Amino acid sequence: MKEDFNFDGMIEVAATGYSGGISILWLSSVLVVEPVATTAQEIHCHVQVKPLPFKFLFTAIYASNELVNRKSLWETLIYVYDSYKGPWIIKGDFNEITHATDKFGGLPINNSRSHKFLDCLNYCQMTDLGYKGSRYTWTNGRHKKYTILERIDRIVAKYDWINQYPDALVTHLPVHTQIIVAFDYSFNTVLYLGKNI
Repeated sequence: MKEDFNFDGMIEVAATGYSGGISILWLSSVLVVEPVATTAQEIHCHVQVKPLPFKFLFTAIYASNELVNRKSLWETLIYVYDSYKGPWIIKGDFNEITHATDKFGGLPINNSRSHKFLDCLNYCQMTDLGYKGSRYTWTNGRHKKYTILERIDRIVAKYDWINQYPDALVTHLPVHTQIIVAFDYSFNTVLYLGKNI
C-alpha cells in the first residue's frame, strides 16, 4: 500500500474479520517514526518532524464496533496517559460520538457511552482539534429517511502538542477512509492518517 501513495514508511495492523485495519504512512525524508506498540485497535509510535529536535507520541485508533472492546481501549488510553508525560496526539475512528450534534438520523445517542468516551478524553487532557470539510465522517449509505450520518473520526491532542504545532489543521475528506492533518506549515509537513477498509 505505501508504494501506491508514494510513501516509504508504513506501520500497519491488518484487518480482522469485519473490522478494518490501521495504517500509518510517511516519508522518511520528512518524519522519523519509531513504533512503540500495536494492538488490534491501536498503533502507538514516536514521531519526529525533521529537522526539529523534539518527538511526540502519535496514536492511531480504529475502535472496535463492540462496546466491551471499546471500553478496553479507553482503559488502555488512560494507562498510556498515566505512563507517558510528553506531547501526544491521537487520530482515530473511535466508533463513538461525543454529542448529539455529531449525529444525524437514526436512534438518539447513548449518553452513557458518550460520557465514558468523553471521560477518557478528559482524563487524558485531550482537546479536539476541530476540522475543516465535511461535518460527518461516517454514513450508513442509505437514502432519505433512513440516512444516518455520524462524526466518529476525530483528532485530539494534549496542549503541549498543540503548543508545538499551533497551526495544525484537520481536514475531513468526503470519504470515510481518510483524514489528513497538516501540522506544521513552516516545514510543509502533511501526515496521511488512514484506515484500511
